[in-house]
Amino acid sequence: MKLIQLLASWLIVVVVINLVLFILGKISVFAFWSITALIGILAYYVIPYYQKNKR
Repeated sequence: MKLIQLLASWLIVVVVINLVLFILGKISVFAFWSITALIGILAYYVIPYYQKNKR
């Protein structure tokens, strides 16, 4: 499995876990948005970097 596919699948898993924990009330609203922001930053900066360096 390529690194970019592994990273993308990991991000999807983390998003689902984050959403499930928030719905179940296991994490606070602040923690939910903090984790979501970190996922967004990672997806915005890291994935294009790997796609560009892959070529």
